[in-house]
Parts: sequence; C-alpha cells; structure tokens
Amino acid sequence: MRGRQGRRRIDRAGGGMVRWKKGTGKEQGYAEDPADQCGGDSGDAFYHAVLPPARWDVGVSQDGGFVFVLLGLLELRRTGTSVYGELVVAGLTLGMLGDLLLALRYLGQKLHHFFFAAGSVSFFLGHGVYIAAILTLCPQAWTYAIPIAVVALGAASFYAYAKEVRAGKVTPLGAVYIASVLFMTACAATGAFISSSRALFLFFVGGVCFSASDNMLVVLSFGKDDSPYRNAVLHVLYYMAQIFIALTIEFA
Repeated sequence: MRGRQGRRRIDRAGGGMVRWKKGTGKEQGYAEDPADQCGGDSGDAFYHAVLPPARWDVGVSQDGGFVFVLLGLLELRRTGTSVYGELVVAGLTLGMLGDLLLALRYLGQKLHHFFFAAGSVSFFLGHGVYIAAILTLCPQAWTYAIPIAVVALGAASFYAYAKEVRAGKVTPLGAVYIASVLFMTACAATGAFISSSRALFLFFVGGVCFSASDNMLVVLSFGKDDSPYRNAVLHVLYYMAQIFIALTIEFA
C-alpha cells in the first residue's frame, strides 16, 4: 500500500482516507467514495469493502452512542434512580459526544488534530465521571488502583513505541487520556476485588475492552504499522465496553 504518494489508511470514527505525505510525518485527511478507490491493491479493496466512508461514519458513531445512552437510561428506569446509575449515564453521554467529535476530524486536514483533541477531551471527562461512579460503590478503590495503572501505562507506552506512534503536539493529551482509561479500569478491578461487586467486575471487563480499543486507535491514527483488521476489532471492543458499562447499572 505504499506508492509515490505515501501510505494510505483508515481509522476508527472516520472511515475516510488518510494520506501520509512522504518524508514529512504529516497526515492529510480527506473523505473519498469507496468507488473511487477500489481499483487499488487488495488491502485497499478490503478497507473499502468493509468500512464506511467518513461522511457515513458520523451517523454510525452517533447511532452507536445514542444506543448506549438509551440502554443506560432503560437500566436506570428499571432499577430506580441512583447516584451510580446517573453518573454512568452521564459518562455514556460524554462518550456519545466524543464519538461525534472524532468522526468530524476528516472534514479537513487542518481540523483533524482539533477534532481528535476535542473528542479525546470529551472521552477523558467521561472516564472521570466513570471513576466517580466506581468510587460511589467502593471509595477506597483508587488507592490500590494507582500502582496497577502505572504498570499498565508503562505497558501501553511500550506498545506505542513498538508501533512507532508519532502524535506530535497531541502526545501529552494522548498520554493523559490513556492514563485516565487505565486508571478507570484499575479502579474497577480493585473495587470488584475489595467489595465483591458484580457491577464493578462487569465494569472491569468493559474497562479492559475500552483500554484495548483506545490503544489500538492511537496506533491506527498515529502509528506506522497498522493491520487491515485493527479498525474492525477496535470498533467491536469499544461497543462491547460501552454496553458492559451500561449494564453495570443492573447490578449496582
């Protein structure tokens, strides 16, 4: 998939093409119709046969985000109002907003980093709300989660280094964001262990899916070694994460 114009690829929440200008380390994002590109090699044909173009992906992301929020609201209605449930629904809502912002980053080359950062901030705030929800069920979970999150962040950093991730100016934001996801997951794990909570165990499973999906998204957006299957896998993991988290309301 390398040619005179550089490597082309697609990532989550933006099915459009990204062309890396050879020798500059910069990406040029734009949306194209699959019919215009399917004459390429088998890798390009696979992408366009399986993945939607950018202009469709906004609707796909919003539909998914709306379903997650609706599921959370239905669970909250079934179980009755609770602080934990309300915080989870708030986190799902911020995730829906984050999906929309990430999907908009292929409207133009200059807007790519802005919408990527804005979407990441929305998800970051959502993870903060999720952590607050976890602490309502197990207030001491955060103290034991810190060392676990530090080790996990080290592993994520090694993964990013191995995949030659070059995020430029958004690197600090990305590092903080990934740290928040890992800390959320660690809080759920320690909370489940301390309190024997089924809700927090399910939250931990969702957190693992979320962490894996977001680390794959970083590689797909800013790394050099991507796989034709990575985009599909990270979508599935992300949807599983939000569904699991919404369902925790049932057991809280």
